Parts: sequence; structure tokens; C-alpha cells
Amino acid sequence: MAGVPPGGAADQILKFTLPTKKRVVFDMQGSAYATLLDVRRGETCPGLEMPGACSVGYDASRSYLDLTLDPGTYWVQVDGYDGDNGVWFMDVRVVDP
Repeated sequence: MAGVPPGGAADQILKFTLPTKKRVVFDMQGSAYATLLDVRRGETCPGLEMPGACSVGYDASRSYLDLTLDPGTYWVQVDGYDGDNGVWFMDVRVVDP
């Protein structure tokens, strides 16, 4: 694939903003490949890495994160583990902490 370094995979970055502190659950169950999910924070893309906000999904247990996030701008990176790719699904639930 052009533009992808050896061992890399095409990725997508999604932006979301929280006006207040929330519990946010990301679940990639149902994806067709080994997913890598990374949540970053910052006003500009790709933001800064956050401790405990990265998950690699193997086999049937796809990437899953349960985070309590402060107000701000966040970037969600969806990628494939070890160059894997395919159709992915993500369920995001936002509730009070």
C-alpha cells in the first residue's frame, strides 16, 4: 500500500469533544481484524498520548477502553495491529462518571 511504512497499516483518526467530564467506553467488538485503538488529547491532531488509553485487540476480544475523560478535544486513532486491516466497528458509550 503506497505511503504506509513496512509493518504499518492504514489508520483513521476521529475527533470528538467533551464539554464536561464523562466516562467514555470504546468497544471494537465485531471488527474483522486485530484492531489497535488509541485515544489522544489536544487541540490539534494527533494530540498527545494519554496513559492507559491504548488497546490492542486480539482474536475475539477486540480493542476495548473504559476511560474517565476531562472536558476537552480528543482524537481516536483506529489502526490494525501488525499491519492488519479490514472492516471495523466501534461502539462508543458516553455516560456520567
